[in-house]
Amino acid sequence: MGDSYGRVTVAAVQAAPVVLDRDATLAKLDALVQAAADRGARIIVLPEAFVPAYPLARHSLYESGERIHLAPTADASDGWQATLRHIALEGRVFVVGCCQYLTRAMYPADFELKEALARAPEVLCRGGSAIVAPDGRYLAGPLFGEEGILTAELDLGEVAAARQLLDVAGHYSRPDVFRLLTPPF
Repeated sequence: MGDSYGRVTVAAVQAAPVVLDRDATLAKLDALVQAAADRGARIIVLPEAFVPAYPLARHSLYESGERIHLAPTADASDGWQATLRHIALEGRVFVVGCCQYLTRAMYPADFELKEALARAPEVLCRGGSAIVAPDGRYLAGPLFGEEGILTAELDLGEVAAARQLLDVAGHYSRPDVFRLLTPPF
C-alpha cells in the first residue's frame, strides 16, 4: 500500500537568522536549503520567523487533504514537543517542526539593546526541531542545543493507513452537523 503513495525526504532546519541582517539571513537561508537538498530533501522547513509567514488553521489544512504539516515555531518548550505529536496524531499527518537555536553570541556587537541582552541567558532558544510520523513516533530529533538539519524519508502511504483508524476531516467528521466557514479573502 505504501508504495502507491510514494516517498519523500523532508528536512527540518534548526537555525537562527543572522540577527538584524536581512541580506546575511537570506545568504544563510540559501546555504541551509542547499545543504538540506544535498541530503536529498525535497521539502525543507525552517523555524518560525526565520523568514516570516504563518499558516492557516490546522483543521482547514486537514480538510484540504494535507499529508505533511509544516510547523515552524519559536517555542522550544517540552510542551511544544507534545503539541507536535498531538498534531500528527490528530490529523494523521507527518509533522515537520522547526525551531531556532539562538544564543546571545549570535547578536552583533553593536546591538542597541546590548545591556538588556547581557542579562538574558546565554541560550535564548534551545531548539527542538523534530519530524514526527502520523502515529506520533519521532522519525528525527528532537534536536536541542545546536544548529543542525534533520532529515527523514516519509512513506506517504502511512497517512492513508493511519486515517483508516481516525480521519478527523474525512469519514469521522460530520459536515452535515458542524462546518467551519470562513469569509473569502
